Amino acid sequence: MMKLRENLSLEKIENEFIILPMRNDSFSYPGFMSIDMFGVFLWKQISYNTPVERIIEKAMFLFDLDERTARRDVLVYIELFKKYHILENV
Repeated sequence: MMKLRENLSLEKIENEFIILPMRNDSFSYPGFMSIDMFGVFLWKQISYNTPVERIIEKAMFLFDLDERTARRDVLVYIELFKKYHILENV
């Protein structure tokens, strides 16, 4: 199961979606991170505790992707979220 860090917030500022820390914390985070609509989609799916396979299915439908591309994109974004400590270790 994946879980978003509790001290991060997804905010829309003008026409951009940005992940911001809600308070100072001891983990490594760049301060803010801009994400595209696919990243917003993944953020929301993780926040709903959607299983990875279901996220891939939804990505195929919403973004008109074939299964291979959807799987790659979802897994790449998950790795990016892990790299920047957006996901907690559970």
